[in-house]
Amino acid sequence: MANNAGNETFEKLGTLGTSTNLLSISATLLINIFNGTTNFATLLGAFLCDTYFGRYNTLGFASVASFSECLYCV
Repeated sequence: MANNAGNETFEKLGTLGTSTNLLSISATLLINIFNGTTNFATLLGAFLCDTYFGRYNTLGFASVASFSECLYCV
């Protein structure tokens, strides 16, 4: 449970940081597209997880993808 809470915390921090950077750089339309995409992606991910992939496979893939993205950005 603690690992999941840490994942959620860092995901929220990343989203808020990206939103703040977009606010200082870009227009409102880009921010709205970003927020809409991230909110819709959770619904799509939940559907795919429940229908095809399974809970733990999806969580593992998302964790690895998120970590590799963090390594790529640094």
